[in-house]
Amino acid sequence: MRFKLFYIAFLLTLLSFSNHPGQVMIQGSFAHLEQGEFFIYSPSGGTDRLDTLHIENGEFEYMASIDGDVIFHLMYPNYSELTIFAGPGDDIKIVGDAQNLSAVEVKGTEDNETYTEFRKRIKGLSDKEVRDVAQQYALEHPTLALSRYLFSTYFLLNDSIPQAQITEIFDSLCRACPDDVELSKL
Repeated sequence: MRFKLFYIAFLLTLLSFSNHPGQVMIQGSFAHLEQGEFFIYSPSGGTDRLDTLHIENGEFEYMASIDGDVIFHLMYPNYSELTIFAGPGDDIKIVGDAQNLSAVEVKGTEDNETYTEFRKRIKGLSDKEVRDVAQQYALEHPTLALSRYLFSTYFLLNDSIPQAQITEIFDSLCRACPDDVELSKL
């Protein structure tokens, strides 16, 4: 009987961590922007269309139903993009300044916080230096969705990178996530 009570209490505790299971909540605020619109989309299944984020008094809130981990892209009016990693039940917070979009911070998950660090670190670097930092992050954090994103963005279809370097990163990701179907498709 005690085991059953413990089990029920454990399940209720897990369910109480998120006020929105099966959904992701993305909230944000931007200094120097009273109102406007950003677009958000997800080629990996987070949304089936291009959605609009309405900004009022510098703040916005967006909620989407998702089945698993997805990558969202937030498109600014100048057509630059911010990548956001999300999973069911996540609460993601975006804080930035409309006058400096490259310094926007994304918090709430390890992937987003690590990607924010990565973006800050590569600011002003050459393409080769960016790839070196991307390789370092992918090898240091092989279980994160961020690493698969960095691999596909900076290495997968780049003919100028030695095959041995690409294979090293891919093998590291495969060893860390042997059951990842999306990775095996790459």
